[in-house]
Amino acid sequence: MSSSVTNFPDIPKPFLKLFPESLNKVQQQSYHDIWNTDNNIIVQAPTGSGKTVIAQLAILKALLKPGKALYLGPLRALNHEKFAELRKFDSLNWKTRLVLGGSSPSDLSDCDILLSTPEKFLSLLHSLNFSSFPLSVIVIDEIHLLAEGKRGAYLEYLLMFLRTHYPSIRLIGLSATIPNTFQLAEWLQATPLIYDNSYRSTQLQTKLIDLPESMQEKFGRMVKAYQISKKFLPNQSLIFTTSRANVHFYAKMFTSWAQRDELPFHSKVNFQNQKLSELSYYGIAFYHAGLSESDKKKIIEEFLNNNIKILISTSSLAWGVNLPAKVVIIADLDYNNPLTGKETMSSSDILQMLGRAGRPQHHDKGYGYVVVSKDQKEKIEGFIEGSAPVRSSLRDYFPELLLLYLSHIPQETILFDDLAEFFEQSFLVSSKYTTLTDINDSLEEAIRILFLAKLIIYENFKINITSLGLATSKFFIHPDTASNLISHQPDITNLMNFLPFISEFNNIVVRNSEKKFLRQLGASIKTYQVYKLQYIISTAEKGNKLNQEFIGDGKVIYQEYKRIKSYYEYISNIFIDNYPNNN
Repeated sequence: MSSSVTNFPDIPKPFLKLFPESLNKVQQQSYHDIWNTDNNIIVQAPTGSGKTVIAQLAILKALLKPGKALYLGPLRALNHEKFAELRKFDSLNWKTRLVLGGSSPSDLSDCDILLSTPEKFLSLLHSLNFSSFPLSVIVIDEIHLLAEGKRGAYLEYLLMFLRTHYPSIRLIGLSATIPNTFQLAEWLQATPLIYDNSYRSTQLQTKLIDLPESMQEKFGRMVKAYQISKKFLPNQSLIFTTSRANVHFYAKMFTSWAQRDELPFHSKVNFQNQKLSELSYYGIAFYHAGLSESDKKKIIEEFLNNNIKILISTSSLAWGVNLPAKVVIIADLDYNNPLTGKETMSSSDILQMLGRAGRPQHHDKGYGYVVVSKDQKEKIEGFIEGSAPVRSSLRDYFPELLLLYLSHIPQETILFDDLAEFFEQSFLVSSKYTTLTDINDSLEEAIRILFLAKLIIYENFKINITSLGLATSKFFIHPDTASNLISHQPDITNLMNFLPFISEFNNIVVRNSEKKFLRQLGASIKTYQVYKLQYIISTAEKGNKLNQEFIGDGKVIYQEYKRIKSYYEYISNIFIDNYPNNN
């Protein structure tokens, strides 16, 4: 059903079919600023409050100028979801395009709405001709991810670059939680539109569940998750835990308890994964990135058809897959980071997960539960109440970002003062989290690192990027990797032995299920991680297609394979282009 002219008084009638029949409170109160001004806008509104419609209004306004629109989502899954929603514009003779992964089109002249991640769009900037793609608006979804490490640093840099070189582009930032919205709005010279949880279309009740002291922690979390999900049956529950191993263990124990409690039987669903098929008798399923694509698709379909009552998942389902569950339970909060050890889930992940509970058209109310230990309680309360401000992540990534800036204007000789002036436009400086003196010191250290790695030429305060530096930046290779490549200069035959030690692979882990297989391949290898990488790289070099399984009891590590293979190809190309005599 198309929208009425009354709800959208300024929108030409042919375009009303793009929008819902009526606007909710958030959309009504944002309408004037989005449609009748050209201001940059930051919208802070709860998950499920209709921010996508606000983005669509801004996009339509840009297209009618006429101009082009860019939607930036932090994750591939989220971009796929929004791509499906924005393709409705194609019915009005506009073209929507999704660019992710390895594709790097230089000509986007036939594209009106582009969806991408910040990292991918930074890659496109190396070849994108803005005269054929005149951007009018950029929608930044989940803009609070400015605080999320390297991803946040790249997003901050992208916004700095675009505001410096294309100041007429309008910015629309969307988020469910930014405690310091006014600070961020000041940086972007934006109008802040702030809506609290009372504006949520379906009210969400959140509660922290204390971990029973009498139980072992892992078991206690699982027991609490089962008890809550059982209480809400026949309503659906979505349970998040932090590892694939936990997902499988929870599913096994939930099935045992369902048998004990004589929960109702359900019709069997046939999956490729036999364990999933067996669980379906009890309306239970699990989900993680390692499942086959057909099984993942079928799980979502069965959940949407109300045939799965309890779905246990890693964070894979938090982003991009819109499943309407009445109840969300976050059973685990801590996970093992191979680089830094034990870490707690980020506030954005927690809020995104909780936001899955209770969705319009499905529920009158949603329930979100987080199982916490004593030492977690205060921190998680702060996350849920939105008291943790968004802070810049730029400080830790100056060498990569400096090289990126030089690669985006490679024909120019840059003065040190020009660089300092550019980085003074950062959120890091605007929010007063650092001083200009600190910025200059960080730039000097970054220049030293890049100069020693032969990625730049630096003389008399003038900076030029080298061909090696350009390739390093283009493929998002860490400067340390390029530096080590120069130091070792391996020939093409032993390049494979060099690659497992690069910093890009530090967080590739060896799961317990893989160790037996690796021992069989070579008992003399002491470091499983290195041998795993050597095996995968060797397989990639031979050009074999590994599909969904090749290691460790048939467990899926296809995503790791694709990532390792990509870096292998990138670094090999850099090596061949820069050291042809070593081939």
